[in-house]
Amino acid sequence: MKAWNETTQNIALLGLWIALGLGLRLLNLTSKPVWTDEFATIVFSLGNSFRTVPLDQVIPMADLLAPLQPDPTATAQDTIRHLLTESNHPPLYFVLTHQWLELFPSVQGLVSVWGVRSLSAIFGTLCIPAFFGLAWLAFGSLRVAHLAAVLGAVSPFGIYLAQEARHYTLAGLWVTASLACLVAVSRQLAHQNPPSWWVCLAWIVVNALGFATHYFMAFTLVAEGLVLLALAIARYRQDDHLPLKLWNRVAVAMLGTLATMLVWVPVVQNVQNSALTDWITPESQGWLDGLAPPGRIIASLGAMFYLLPVEARELWVAILSGVGLLALVSWSFPKFYRGLRRGLRQPEWRLPLIILGGMVVGAIAIFLASAYLLNLDLTLGFRYTFVYYPAVIVLAAAALASLEYRSTLRPAEGLRRWQQAKAGFITTVLAWGLVGSLLVVNDLGFRKTHQPDVVVRWMKDEPADSTLLAMAHRTHSQTGRMMGVALEWRKQIPDVPEPEILLASHTADNPNQAILTLQETLQTHVRPFDLWLVNFAPVSDQQLRDVLKDEQCAVDTKRRRTEGYSFRRYNCQPRT
Repeated sequence: MKAWNETTQNIALLGLWIALGLGLRLLNLTSKPVWTDEFATIVFSLGNSFRTVPLDQVIPMADLLAPLQPDPTATAQDTIRHLLTESNHPPLYFVLTHQWLELFPSVQGLVSVWGVRSLSAIFGTLCIPAFFGLAWLAFGSLRVAHLAAVLGAVSPFGIYLAQEARHYTLAGLWVTASLACLVAVSRQLAHQNPPSWWVCLAWIVVNALGFATHYFMAFTLVAEGLVLLALAIARYRQDDHLPLKLWNRVAVAMLGTLATMLVWVPVVQNVQNSALTDWITPESQGWLDGLAPPGRIIASLGAMFYLLPVEARELWVAILSGVGLLALVSWSFPKFYRGLRRGLRQPEWRLPLIILGGMVVGAIAIFLASAYLLNLDLTLGFRYTFVYYPAVIVLAAAALASLEYRSTLRPAEGLRRWQQAKAGFITTVLAWGLVGSLLVVNDLGFRKTHQPDVVVRWMKDEPADSTLLAMAHRTHSQTGRMMGVALEWRKQIPDVPEPEILLASHTADNPNQAILTLQETLQTHVRPFDLWLVNFAPVSDQQLRDVLKDEQCAVDTKRRRTEGYSFRRYNCQPRT
């Protein structure tokens, strides 16, 4: 009966963490604007294409938003076809979203934003019991498992990923499952037993599903391979030989995983829109740029547990928040480190700490090597740390569970003080995590990468009877940015006449083609009208100014900027 009661209590407690995490992930789910990457999820998941939006001609806003309309005749095959020809992501998450969206009716003729974001929120919630399972498997401790679950439930970074209509929470599930297989295999090897064929097969399947969700799963797998290599070297040094009989099944699992990845090589090679990833190959502007990747990695680790409004528009709020966040990290991370060191002194915890810690170190090393050696700075996207986020959460839970409080007081009083200090630190970490999560769901932290709501908020202060929004177009990323403005226009100022849209092609072969298209449009467009140039940055600024002057479109406002947008208003009166 006692064991039954304990089991019931643990299940109920885990249910509480799951309920807390789900509530946070669904809170204010649609309050933030939809941004470019989410539009890619929506359009491709619906089985639609961005290529149906006309370029180099003036179109009504309804035509721009047409790919957001559910098509009952579209199939999962359409989703795969458009995704693989227009984007650079594998299709698993998009196919699942295609099926999921069939459960939700359209909203004013367009896709349900709540519906498309809720799938990611559910996958993010499922990460909570997954963290619990990984921690329990690794350490055999319910205390560590519960701490991992509640840390995941209130993680600001976890909330941020879960409220994006993107594939990162599903990928995080596969990372967690893959780490569980790594721990199980490593433990069998440590006990001189060959790993189970079932575990090896499950490992292959999980890794295959992970790679079919996001190609960056490869970084997780390479980091796991580095851990296995380190274990093999340690074993060889200890026994002066490597028992191949024990490692044969590991080799099969590795080769099987490699085979599932090689299947995607033709797809990766045929990705047409390399411009979609130009932003992770920045041009160095000084020696300080060399310090940025490690700084961003530290910041991303901190954001997994704490967040303050460092993105506030008020400079003083941002500065104070940055100082406070730095103080939190500086105060707590040394305690986490001491907890991990104490855990290493426990024989039964040493191996899982080495495995998970080695995986995190290996993944971070890969990120830094990519930045410094290949000029692929993956640290520019915090979301990419999903490749080691589950391991960090479980390591932090183990550290919290093994914290040591040193006291010179009498044993009884010292024990009481130790328990109080330990509980106080855990409570503080969780409380600040919850604060950070609430900031995220209220758009005060991890704000959307692009902010079309701010653009329209400024535009609505200067309404006009006729408006033309023009943007230089390279990839569907620009189409998505303009879609964001259009959706916010309908949301914020539905009574104002909808603007017309011009997406002017801007190619590397003819970088000023967008200016020529704009010029032709201005010559024939009915006047008067307001022209808003949004992210219209051709090579020749002087040529653009000359065209606007010749077409008698006078600057009416100063250039304004917000995340993802630079825009300016011109007033085009009838020619004199």
